[in-house]
Formats: sequence, structure tokens, C-alpha cells
Amino acid sequence: MVKDLDVNSITVVGNGEDNWLNGVAWGVDAEVNHMTQVSDKVYQIKYENIESADDAYQFKFAVNDDWAANWGLPEQSAAPIGEEFDLTFNGQNMLLNTVSAGYPEDSLVDVTITLDLTKFDYPSRSGAKANIKIDGNRVPLLGDADGDYSITVVDATTIQKIAINLMSIAADDANAFKACDANEDGRISIKDATLVQKYIVGGYETGNVGSPISVE
Repeated sequence: MVKDLDVNSITVVGNGEDNWLNGVAWGVDAEVNHMTQVSDKVYQIKYENIESADDAYQFKFAVNDDWAANWGLPEQSAAPIGEEFDLTFNGQNMLLNTVSAGYPEDSLVDVTITLDLTKFDYPSRSGAKANIKIDGNRVPLLGDADGDYSITVVDATTIQKIAINLMSIAADDANAFKACDANEDGRISIKDATLVQKYIVGGYETGNVGSPISVE
């Protein structure tokens, strides 16, 4: 019984275009996308000057220039940004959505991807983790009242409190005002809180909620 995975190389594989994955599309054996081992069982690679986009980039991790052993997510979906997350052995493609993380579309960002196999258990195929770090000009998201880059009930409640004067925004904080003005009509009202609630529930037309605002 094989008790461990013999790793000679880790390749980031996906729909490479321009600077993303050095322009190599689905090259499982592309040396240019081999990750650097930065410590025992920890691998890293950095891509610079990537155009920020909404779910345009796909990727997985492949072992030893082959698809036989690889990691992705349980289903094709956006990978978390700025936090460690679990990987699925021989899982589905991960999507990189930098726009929803606050980086305006088409702005240039640097993407650092880390794969951590220190706790990977080969018999159970579990324990692999990854982390994605983005460096760029990050701006607030429309509807994100608390500024944590996640649209939640807390944001809807905060906007509601501002609308009925239970909370306030500093007079000189134009970007905070814009973030709370979810329907972009130039004022903060219950309508903005309702729009954010609809965004959270899903299935409704909510305009630009969840997208980066134009900053002052």
C-alpha cells in the first residue's frame, strides 16, 4: 500500500493567457509554471501584472507533470482569497475572481499562490491546503458597509441603521458613502439595505452590488 505521494514537481495548470500562467494554457508539464519549494512540502509561485477579472481565470495543481494526482475544489467555484482553504484531491477547477475581492476590472494585480502539503495524508487523500494573495489597488465594494470585502447581513443592517440615523458616516468619507449607497442614487436609504439583502439571498437584479466602487 502506498503511504505517501512522491512529489518531484508541482505545476499550476489552467487557462493561461498573457501573464496569467505565463501564457501557457493547460500545460500540465510546463516548467515555467513549476512552483518553487519554499519550505518542506510548501510550494509557491507568483504571477505579476495580471489583469483583474471576474471568474476569468481557472487553475489546478498537478503533481509530477501529470494529471494522475492533482488538487482543486469539490466543485468548480471561486477560490477564497487572502485565507487558507482546503483542497480536494483530483477535484474540480478553481476560479480566481479578483474583482469581487475589490480589485477593479482590468486593473493590474500580482497573484501569489501557495500550496501547503505539510498535513496531506495520501491514504485519505486529505489535508492539502492553499492560499492566494493578491497585491494591487484594492477599493471598497458596493454594499460592503463594514469594509470586510464580504457582503453579509451585517452590511444590510449597518446601511439600515445609517438610513434611520442610528449610525453615521464621517462627512469627509466619500468612499464609505458610496459603498453604502447600494442603488447608486446619491443617498442612503432603506432601499439600499433592501437591495443588499436581495444580493445576499440571490436570484434578484441588484445592479452593481458586490463590485468595486469608483473611488474619490
